[in-house]
Amino acid sequence: MLGSLSMEREEQLTLCSRLEDLVLVTPWVDRVVADLGLPVNQRFIIDLCLEESISNVVRHGLANDCNHSVVVRSILHEADGAQELHFVIEDDAPHFNPLAAPVAQIKAAPASIEEIAEGGRGIGLLRKYAGTLRYEALPAGNRLTIGFTLGSLS
Repeated sequence: MLGSLSMEREEQLTLCSRLEDLVLVTPWVDRVVADLGLPVNQRFIIDLCLEESISNVVRHGLANDCNHSVVVRSILHEADGAQELHFVIEDDAPHFNPLAAPVAQIKAAPASIEEIAEGGRGIGLLRKYAGTLRYEALPAGNRLTIGFTLGSLS
């Protein structure tokens, strides 16, 4: 009997910890998913989740200090016809578990963009769209894994 067919493919992007480097994320995501046949809305969701996570690390964890880097790895795992795409974000910022943080509650629709309070909405975004979320405190930093089961994003 043959075992299950399994294959993995991994790619990496290293960013300087500055907001300007976020422009590198979308083209990298596009290259990673180019041959997966994902619809535009799935690519958008993946890109949005990554940019939100990385920008939080850069702005809040590393204070836009380019003496640090943020490493993003993509791992495509295929087994038995199912595909899972995981993005692993590693940094050397102080420990912060975004999965333990509260999600901001919106009480009423804001009348203008100026009324929108900053903070906490990105975590809700990740919880809504990612298939799996895992956080690990590293000896000198953080590792956040965001997983997507391909074909099930909406």
